[in-house]
Amino acid sequence: MLSLVGAEPQQPVREVPRRQNRKRSSGGSGVLMVKVEQAEEILKAHGATAAGQLMLAINSALVRRLRSEDRVALVRDDGLLVVLPGVTAKTIRRIEQRVEQAIRDFRLSVAGRLWSLTALIGVASSPEGRLPGLSVPSLARLADDDLHRVSRKAHPTP
Repeated sequence: MLSLVGAEPQQPVREVPRRQNRKRSSGGSGVLMVKVEQAEEILKAHGATAAGQLMLAINSALVRRLRSEDRVALVRDDGLLVVLPGVTAKTIRRIEQRVEQAIRDFRLSVAGRLWSLTALIGVASSPEGRLPGLSVPSLARLADDDLHRVSRKAHPTP
């Protein structure tokens, strides 16, 4: 049985409505590729249902911490893609910190074992007016490449 300890109750993933009177920022686009490091171990130890519930709960928590125009999607068994339209480099750094903190704040209990979660985050951005043609899929590939670089740095092979 999976339960979140000290976290908000699990809610279904939902589309957050856009705020009507908000001035849209004129920055570029950004993408975060987020890998929850413990998701694979939870999948192996407790099955796809527990791992899927974990990722949906994290997705829901991230949606609540992001701007209304940002989007979060599940990718693979252990990852999330966060699309950030109209952002500056400073905003991307702030959002990256919020995402990392949201995942660190999770306390998860599965079959009597308490899990603390950590994440690796790859980042890619395209400043407005530069690098034309970088679509969200292109940025996602760049963020995934950055995630692999971050992963190799965090967990070097001997």
